[in-house]
Amino acid sequence: MALATFSEALDFAISREKEAVAFYRDLQRIAKFASQKELMGEFEDMERGHVTLLEGVKSNQEPARLSTSIPSDLHLDDFLVSSPPTEDMTYQDILITAIKRERKSAALYTGLKADTDDRTLIDVFSRLIVEEENHKDYFQKLYDRDIQSAN
Repeated sequence: MALATFSEALDFAISREKEAVAFYRDLQRIAKFASQKELMGEFEDMERGHVTLLEGVKSNQEPARLSTSIPSDLHLDDFLVSSPPTEDMTYQDILITAIKRERKSAALYTGLKADTDDRTLIDVFSRLIVEEENHKDYFQKLYDRDIQSAN
């Protein structure tokens, strides 16, 4: 995906992060247990932080600190099928959907990073790749602990 300008790339990334905020807000509404709602609220807040980071970079403010290392990947997302969010989603469905969404976010930032020569954007997208991979890893560990270990 070729984006012509720094601003265009940031606008696209900001819109995707805003979609992620709405996604986790919707999952809070769907979740059946308080702990699930709380977890989705935490991820909504993290995604909102990404919006703030990108908007700050766009307005030439100093980027916020993000993780700088990617955890070892369990590759569970290679074997899971994502369900569209529905009112009757199970905890397993919520985790699968979140894993897939975070993987796709990391892939988006990988593509955006490859499409730019701007050092600031490369740095921002690199750090966002790490953040999204960390989110995916967290959901995969929950899946492994709560779903796979129960089977």
